[in-house]
Amino acid sequence: MGAERFGRLKELFADVCDLPAGERRAQLERLTVDAALIEEALALASENDVHTSRATRGAAPALAALAGGAQGMDTPEVKPGDSLGHWKLGEEIGHGGMGTVFRAERADGHFRQGSAVKVLQGLATPAALEYLGKERQILATLSHPNIARLLDGGTTPRGRPYLVMEYVEGIPIDRYCKARDLDLEQCLALFLGLCDAISFAHQRLVIHCDIKPSNVLVDRRGRAVLLDFGIARLVSRVEEPAAGARAFTPGFASPEQQAGESVGTPADIFGLGRLLETVLETAPARSRAWELRRIAAKATAAKPEERYLSAFMLADDIRRYLANQPLRAIEPTLAYRARKYAERRPVELIVLTVFILMLFAFAHRLGDERDAAVAARKAAEVQRDRARQAEAEAIRQRDLARRVERRAAP
Repeated sequence: MGAERFGRLKELFADVCDLPAGERRAQLERLTVDAALIEEALALASENDVHTSRATRGAAPALAALAGGAQGMDTPEVKPGDSLGHWKLGEEIGHGGMGTVFRAERADGHFRQGSAVKVLQGLATPAALEYLGKERQILATLSHPNIARLLDGGTTPRGRPYLVMEYVEGIPIDRYCKARDLDLEQCLALFLGLCDAISFAHQRLVIHCDIKPSNVLVDRRGRAVLLDFGIARLVSRVEEPAAGARAFTPGFASPEQQAGESVGTPADIFGLGRLLETVLETAPARSRAWELRRIAAKATAAKPEERYLSAFMLADDIRRYLANQPLRAIEPTLAYRARKYAERRPVELIVLTVFILMLFAFAHRLGDERDAAVAARKAAEVQRDRARQAEAEAIRQRDLARRVERRAAP
């Protein structure tokens, strides 16, 4: 699915996901005449019903009015100790191009829960806030063990959007692999979990758009968790177009992101490829197999159509590498397939080689015996020929002697 069609499907899904099931088709038919898109949006909405509680599904996004003089204020609006909705802010734990992140605790008295609150940069227009509310509803459905969950969201009094995310205590994946001195298989196991998470999100029309080591933390249980899912796209939509917002990380963003073009799932495939390269750099030098470099090269191809078609196919090539099977990233020549068979089944190859050598030795022995028999037969024939010649010569000599005798007789 191309980026434009993907975006259109996502908009249609967002427009009807909060509607009762019986009203969705009529609404979609008013929005588009594309029957295939209508059916896909209905299927996604039905799946969303399964994964979303009734209370969450019926919650309409809150659209905050922008304060008249809010634009242009340079002083921080929120600080540790302040409250946003049900959440009391703790210490600041991060600050970057997308916003400021605080540790937070639930402060409504019902139960204790830790979280991370990200206050996004910029002030949103009412249209952007409406988009934020719909997108937040979609992100809330991403329930996967390798994705940090979205818990809540809203806007500050001045109109800045904020998101409440599951707090993950861990360290970036590249630092984790290096600090724990993980071998190649352990590094790839972490990476495969991320591929599964990206594949799960893509099936629900969510793109990450900012895959990088600092957005992948490994917690105390050794679980790799993706942070900030979809926030890069939120920031780009929330900020005013005039600001020229392009939320991505140089070095990990795809060429189409850096060019300011529309992006789709291939952008995340590129990010996974760059992350794979980073993880491989932490593995022992002897483990940096040329096949893995070919996988990373295919994932990070300059043209989106030359990359893997999905995160599932990228993960499948990693699994094929671990199983010593031929990769899709490499041309399946006879020599390559034979080499992979040898690596995959060394015992069977040894047995086959010994059997072939035994056959060769047996055939060689039979050949030697045949050659010896032929030589013996030829030698016997030579001896017979010589005997016949000797006999013929003796007869000739006898005949000659008799003729001489007859002539000498009186």
